[in-house]
Amino acid sequence: MTQSASAAARRTLKFKLISAMLVLAIVAIAAELAARRVGPTLPSLRHQDIMQSHPTRLWTMSSGVQQNAGTIANIHPSGFRGAVPEGSRHPGEQRVLVLGDSSFFGHGVSDSNTLAVKLEVQLNSEGQNITVINGAMLGYSTEQAQLLMDEQGWALEPSLLLIGLLWSDNTWDAFADADLMRTTRAFSGSPWANSSFYRLLAGLLDRARGGTGAHIVTWTKNSEWPTQGVRRVGVRRYAENLDKLVREAARRGVSVAFIAPANRDTVSLTPKAKDFSWDIYFEAMKQVASHHDLPVVWVSTVLNKSLKTHGLDALFIDKMHPTPLSNALIAGAVHAALGERNWPESAIHGRAEHPTNLADFIAKEPQSREVKTRHLSPQRRLFPR
Repeated sequence: MTQSASAAARRTLKFKLISAMLVLAIVAIAAELAARRVGPTLPSLRHQDIMQSHPTRLWTMSSGVQQNAGTIANIHPSGFRGAVPEGSRHPGEQRVLVLGDSSFFGHGVSDSNTLAVKLEVQLNSEGQNITVINGAMLGYSTEQAQLLMDEQGWALEPSLLLIGLLWSDNTWDAFADADLMRTTRAFSGSPWANSSFYRLLAGLLDRARGGTGAHIVTWTKNSEWPTQGVRRVGVRRYAENLDKLVREAARRGVSVAFIAPANRDTVSLTPKAKDFSWDIYFEAMKQVASHHDLPVVWVSTVLNKSLKTHGLDALFIDKMHPTPLSNALIAGAVHAALGERNWPESAIHGRAEHPTNLADFIAKEPQSREVKTRHLSPQRRLFPR
């Protein structure tokens, strides 16, 4: 081949490469523009009030002075309500970290009337040096609480973990929490995360793959809110999550106690007339606690003792959120339960290396159900309506 022919061949190859790149660029741009018309979006909190978006836990509490259903909530920059201790625990100091959702966050009550503050006052009434940290977050499930502990909770060096998680896990909603959180992880840190085409393609491939487990959840301009929902956290996974929290606490030398929450339906002077969909979640908490020999404070039992004297309206702000009176009663019951186990002098540890046997723990319930409380769902804040 002559020198001129070789040069011509190189020019031809260069032209072909440039042409191919241009074609690919045009196709990519066209695909991106087409995908933008579909408008796939990822779970991200849209309303910035007392709740704000979080990159791994979907949402957290907004810092500062926030409106809280007719009262004021002071939120620490960490997202916890109220004061949060800094640095390591001092000799002789004990720290109690409360995990839960809106019932224990203190929806509708002032800072001084939350369970955390009431409990701190009672625990210190005998000269102890105990700080109670309010780690409960509006709408939090065990899926979110586990991440909260990994990201912030364990670093606070709690000596006791008080777990009141149940209502949010049990809730029937549009999506499982594991799906939503897996979605945020799948796109986190990816240089393509802002590409509509990449989002659309990832969702399509995930659905095509099928199988069991979590799935990527994206929202498009044509999406409609599902009428059939799933449990935010299935009961078997809920039990496993509780068990993991207990065993991780034991490995770290942290004591654990449970609080089984209540609502107006579970507080009654008469025998229960019907079964409720949340019954199996209470059974799951009971089974995990029993396996690890941990105390459970049954709020329904505590409040039933005062029902005849005070009435439901004095015990609940609405269907499920405790009043200041209820929080004081619950705090007293927690104080008594810990005293029976001689905490903090004696630790209340789970079995770090022995998980709860959940082989026979199977929920006999439908896999989906009509969602009748969509307007109350925190998940609705994650997507455009």
